Amino acid sequence: MNDPQAEEIYQRALAIAEANYGMLKFAFSIEEIFFIKNIEKHILTGTVQKGIVHRGDGVTLDSGPEQIIVVVETIEMINASGLTQASKGEQVGLRVRKVDSKLVKSGDFVFAK
Repeated sequence: MNDPQAEEIYQRALAIAEANYGMLKFAFSIEEIFFIKNIEKHILTGTVQKGIVHRGDGVTLDSGPEQIIVVVETIEMINASGLTQASKGEQVGLRVRKVDSKLVKSGDFVFAK
């Protein structure tokens, strides 16, 4: 992340998340959300802030008032295919299903304890 102000905001949000949920093994900050209608799935794009996530991992989507358990079906990155994991600092898309687009917004977190 090249924007120091945005990095500071994400670090504060990560600290709050860890204060609320305990030490996190994985944290991902959502920057944009895309819905793919013909396959009924969402791609959450953003940056891995902490740890590693693997395809098939169960993670928690914290959208403020609600927490939703989702499975990472695929991990996508520009100019890369067949990714099985993403780690700290990487900007990726996490494809998930069963997410209500109205509940998820930029700045929300995906995490695993």
